[in-house]
Amino acid sequence: GTPNVTFTDVTLLRDPAGNTFAPLKLDPEDIVLTPTNTVFISSEGEVNIAAGRVTNPFVNEFDLTTGQQIRALPVPTKFLPAVQDTNGDGLINTGDTQTAGIR
Repeated sequence: GTPNVTFTDVTLLRDPAGNTFAPLKLDPEDIVLTPTNTVFISSEGEVNIAAGRVTNPFVNEFDLTTGQQIRALPVPTKFLPAVQDTNGDGLINTGDTQTAGIR
């Protein structure tokens, strides 16, 4: 069976500038609680050329109380998405080609 869970509060995650993340800019895959009242959150990133979205993967640490991002662990360049403007219109959209990074 599934245990009952009751949410009692929400902490919004904040980027290094203290802003909450824009819609579709955060797609967490894993959350790890640390003994120092922080969480590490990872995201595989996204490449959705048809929707014009390219988001880098990340592993970031956040303060559990405030949601403020504390640090970002480095992600090797080979995992960062690169999209070539194949159709030459200066935008990321249908007709462009992903050349590196995540699927």
